[in-house]
Amino acid sequence: MEPLIYLVELKEPIVNELFGHLLQYAEPYKQKNIMSHSKKDEADRMLVGDLLLKYVLKKEHSIPMSDVNIQLGEFGKPYLPDYPDVHFNISHSGDFVVCAVSQSPVGIDIQTILTYKERVARRILSPERVQEIEESTNPDLLFTKYWAEKEALLKLVGCGFSGEVNEDDLDFKRETIITDQYVLSIAY
Repeated sequence: MEPLIYLVELKEPIVNELFGHLLQYAEPYKQKNIMSHSKKDEADRMLVGDLLLKYVLKKEHSIPMSDVNIQLGEFGKPYLPDYPDVHFNISHSGDFVVCAVSQSPVGIDIQTILTYKERVARRILSPERVQEIEESTNPDLLFTKYWAEKEALLKLVGCGFSGEVNEDDLDFKRETIITDQYVLSIAY
C-alpha cells in the first residue's frame, strides 16, 4: 500500500491565543522544541505538523490523540512503539507542512525552492549530481529537487544527514512532485 500524504498551507501566522491553546495538544518533547524557536513561523509549522499527524492517525488508523505516544529512535526519527505497523514522517518549509503515513517505513521532505549553494551541494550530494546542477539551466530547482530527494531517503532510513546512505544498496520507491512553489519528495 502506498503512503498517504497530507499537505497544509499556512498563509497566516497562528494568533498567540490559539497557538497557546493548540500547544497543549502537542507531544511534550515537541512542545519544548516548538517553544525554543525564536522564529514564530517556524514554531507555527512545527505545531501544525504535530497536530496534522495526530489528525491523520485518528482519521486513517483510529488512534485517539490520547494514545499517541511518540518516541525517538537512535538518530531522532520519531516512531509509535504502541503501533509498530504505523509509520509516519513530517516535513515543513515556507508556508507548507506535509505529513506521510504508511504501513511501512516512509520519509518525506518538502522544500520551497532553494538558492543553489555549491559548498552545500558538494557536502551532501554526489559529484555527478553537483555536475548536473552546475550544467542545468535552472540550478536552484535541480538543487532543491536533489536536496528533497536525499532528505526524504535519509528520513526513510532514519539517519538524517548524520549518516550516509548509498541509494544503490536500498530497495525503495521514490516520488517527487515539483510545483512553482515547492518540491516534495517521498521515499518508501
